[in-house]
Amino acid sequence: MTLPRSVWAALFALVAATIGMGLVVPILRPMSVDLSASPSETLLLVSVYLVACGGAMPFTGMVSSRLGIRRSLIAALLVNVACGLVATTAQDIGWVIVSRAGWGLGSALFLATVLVAVLEEAGGSSGRAVKLFEAAVGVGIAAGPLAGGLLGAISWRIAFLGSSSMMLVAALSLVVLMPPNRDERSPTRFSSTFRALRDPVVLTLSVAALLYNAGFLMMFTYTPFPLAQSPEVVGLVYCGWGVTLVLSSTVIGPPLQRRFGTVATFAGATVGFALLLAVMSFLAGSGPALAAGVVCSGLLLGICNTMMTEAVMSSSSSDHATTSAAYNLMRNAGPALAPWLAGHLGETYNAHVPFAVAAAAAGAAGLAALFVLGRRSPAPIPLIGIMPGSGRCAG
Repeated sequence: MTLPRSVWAALFALVAATIGMGLVVPILRPMSVDLSASPSETLLLVSVYLVACGGAMPFTGMVSSRLGIRRSLIAALLVNVACGLVATTAQDIGWVIVSRAGWGLGSALFLATVLVAVLEEAGGSSGRAVKLFEAAVGVGIAAGPLAGGLLGAISWRIAFLGSSSMMLVAALSLVVLMPPNRDERSPTRFSSTFRALRDPVVLTLSVAALLYNAGFLMMFTYTPFPLAQSPEVVGLVYCGWGVTLVLSSTVIGPPLQRRFGTVATFAGATVGFALLLAVMSFLAGSGPALAAGVVCSGLLLGICNTMMTEAVMSSSSSDHATTSAAYNLMRNAGPALAPWLAGHLGETYNAHVPFAVAAAAAGAAGLAALFVLGRRSPAPIPLIGIMPGSGRCAG
């Protein structure tokens, strides 16, 4: 079944938006040096972003139901353009942190709404659309660090300027490619988001997403500091991570899902990720080992992301917008302190400790998923199109 033009427009905007988000990782260390900020102070900009992004999630349904999907996406991206320009001109780490807080607000509206746009416009091809959604995120994150590394080699300010420019490109692509809203949606209440979390399966799976995302964020944001390489090298490493993420979410994940089921596949991949983090903790003094660990983690995280999104969205009796807001509230705001904690642990103890704590969080996520599996497994979303058969913002 051919996906509608509006789905491809949303996916294109998602790729452009996540390229802008992924630009930040390679410039964390040089920005820390240039602004005389400690690793924990620098990583606070990631934590503040996640707090703003996750904390705004309960309001995204109200906003998007009144503005409409198309206008919500465009407005969110324009907020990010403005915040990117503030970061470009910042003279101290405080202003960068403030800009990232505003960026998080825009991203909250964009990420929650774009998933709704993809699911609702795809209709019967929702299973395929979810996988293309995660693949689009992976493509953007793969290209983002590479662009960030190249631009960051000139200046971290140029990287932020590039990020702001890409947000503008994403907004313009929606103006051109996405048609105006065809239907009016009923306004969503603020309390609807929390009602979705009353479902014990949705709540447990959301907690599992919170835990494994905490482990992921600690690894993802802290590794550039002990890696101690140039922005170009860091960009290449994280580009490799994005490539393996796309490969696993589109090629490796679907056969495993058909064979073992959605929740079981997520549990297995999460336990594997916890073991990988434990190995990275043991080898934290080796740059090549850390680089290899980041790239290999993409194979497991691609499976985790896709399986978790499908499991949550198919388990809830609430509408897609409400479930998406509740899920993103848990997985973004919940682990918001993880990047700062990783930097603090590395400063206070050594480079091994952040990876060990991340491994424990990922292991707990696997146990939570196994608990759900022992009670009941959510019905899989039918996979139609390029992924036949049956059978898981940013950060």
